Amino acid sequence: MTTINITVQSLLNAAQYDPYSIDDGNTVGDLKDVIESSTSCNVSWFSLVFNDEELNTANTLLSYNIVEDSSLRTANKIARLPTLEDRQVGKLDLSELERLELGNSRPYYDISELPTYYSGNVVVDNPNPGGLIEGRPWVDTPPGP
Repeated sequence: MTTINITVQSLLNAAQYDPYSIDDGNTVGDLKDVIESSTSCNVSWFSLVFNDEELNTANTLLSYNIVEDSSLRTANKIARLPTLEDRQVGKLDLSELERLELGNSRPYYDISELPTYYSGNVVVDNPNPGGLIEGRPWVDTPPGP
């Protein structure tokens, strides 16, 4: 097994490729775990693509002929998450990571500020009695548990 240096398209900026060093005997799932550790992008949010083929997480990088200086693309899979709630929260979480990376002064979201949100696949109306807040649902501090 050999350590290789590859690049993977960022989920936070599609025009950017992030460098990774990994053993070519590792699985695609191992690489996704490394990406999640370094970016906080949940492994369920994306798949990896090489030579226009979506990669199976159980296969090794070497089995796809991923070698030194290979570049992999990411495919956003948030729209394929099982529930509408998972999709809404996944999109908001990804946006939050991007806002944090960009140094936005209001990087966190408070889902209770949205006029509607999902519980599983059910729409929950949230009338916001005080009216909608400008910039909703983005806030400057993380909401409490």
